[in-house]
Amino acid sequence: YRPRSAAISLYDRLHLDRWSHDVELLYLASKSGVLMEQVDVRWKDMPGSKLVNTSSGLDVARVSTQMLLEVLYMRAMYAFKFWDDNFHLDASRTD
Repeated sequence: YRPRSAAISLYDRLHLDRWSHDVELLYLASKSGVLMEQVDVRWKDMPGSKLVNTSSGLDVARVSTQMLLEVLYMRAMYAFKFWDDNFHLDASRTD
């Protein structure tokens, strides 16, 4: 498979579209045999960010709780086979 076609195939299968979509993306990539590599990311908060860094930390706590619930939901949906995680990437795709 090619990286672009793998990304398209994986993104087409995502069910989560909020804070935890990347967790599902990594899960599906792992299940389908995509080779992954960990890389460092430099984070810089930008104006207009969806995550507000408040002194109380309430927004971070709210989003973290939301992410936890989404990941637990995802795990249940795959574990009980409501969502299919048994697929392989098409090596012949060239897009």
